[in-house]
Amino acid sequence: MLKMILKQMWVQRKENGWIFLEMAIISFFLWKAMDPIYTIVTMHNFNKGFNTEKALAIDVEISMDEETQEALDGVAEAIKLNPMVQDAAITGVFSFPGSTVRSLYSIKSEQCPEWIGMATYLGFANYAQNYMNIVGYRDINTGMPPVIDAGIPVESICYISRMAAAKLFPDGSNPVGQKVSRGGGGSFTVAGVIEDVTPSFGTYEPVIIWFEPFLEKVYSVNAIVKLKENADEVLFRKSFMENDAAKLSTEKCRIRGIKSFGDIYTENRIMIGVDGQMRLQYILSFFFIACAFLGIAGTIWMKCNSRRSEIGLYRAMGSTKRGILGMFFLESAILVTLAYLVALVPLVAIILGNNEFLYSNIMFDLSIDNTSPYLYKRFLPHFGIVSLITYAILMGTAFIGTYITVHKYSNLQPSEALREE
Repeated sequence: MLKMILKQMWVQRKENGWIFLEMAIISFFLWKAMDPIYTIVTMHNFNKGFNTEKALAIDVEISMDEETQEALDGVAEAIKLNPMVQDAAITGVFSFPGSTVRSLYSIKSEQCPEWIGMATYLGFANYAQNYMNIVGYRDINTGMPPVIDAGIPVESICYISRMAAAKLFPDGSNPVGQKVSRGGGGSFTVAGVIEDVTPSFGTYEPVIIWFEPFLEKVYSVNAIVKLKENADEVLFRKSFMENDAAKLSTEKCRIRGIKSFGDIYTENRIMIGVDGQMRLQYILSFFFIACAFLGIAGTIWMKCNSRRSEIGLYRAMGSTKRGILGMFFLESAILVTLAYLVALVPLVAIILGNNEFLYSNIMFDLSIDNTSPYLYKRFLPHFGIVSLITYAILMGTAFIGTYITVHKYSNLQPSEALREE
């Protein structure tokens, strides 16, 4: 049957040539439409590397003097007394992933003498362990929050993410116990490596965390809270603002509001336009997929429709509906496959030429990194997954166009189908 189909395609080569060209163009742009969807879905389902549930930040305005630290300690201890609270700590505002603002520092090591820009989060030294527990960083070895050695001054240590470790120690050596330096002076000993963190935008970034004494120049802090597993977050927030906020507010500090880490993360993405950009990309991609679906299905339908007398002859000769459908679909599948393979050539050239995937921009770093443990960063897995999804859509569309036509005319009596010619 394949030999007969190939002969038939060659006889109709002029008509098939235009269809082939149309299929190649549609395939090219359909791949470009599917790539952002795959990327967005992948980033949305990242393990963000920090708590987005059961973790909250209380906005606290403070009046700085020598008694402020004591007042804030009192706030943290009072929050801990709540039966729904597992832990609480005081930290600098914007000092956890997902915050509206994040600090950026340049870091280097002996193995990596070039400065590497990293998202930086600072905790207060006297709340170091509480901070690690609440924010929810996970040690790459234990999968649990890192346990800080009480015998080591926390001001001298730091924790880095898996991605930061790969950049600072490219030979793959164990970073724990090694020194890193920060821009502007100062150095830290790496106390542990945590799982990668996505601070704001959706892609992972190199991250470093260190701890400092309470700063006299701070005028706004956060009391961060981790609720117990069985606690109702909505109930706690409502109860806290109605009953506890006024009681905890003093001359030294005033409670201004409370939000979950997840809400802060979402609000930040909306504020910088990431969510709007993603929503627009979804709309554009699905619009093009719909257009491509109609274009391919319509083209295949017209191709099969022009051969309705041929369908009638096959039925008169005793061919089954399934057999006719299989023959016509195989012809369509060959055309789609050849056109798709041609369309992949310029796509590969564009991606490898730019060394990044099509959704890359100033916020989403999708530059190709074939050493990355994440599929979305590596060329072959990323390109292969999007290509298979796109090919499946093309083949499904071709099948629908073929099925509609063949089903319509194979249901007619052979004499009626022949009169259609």
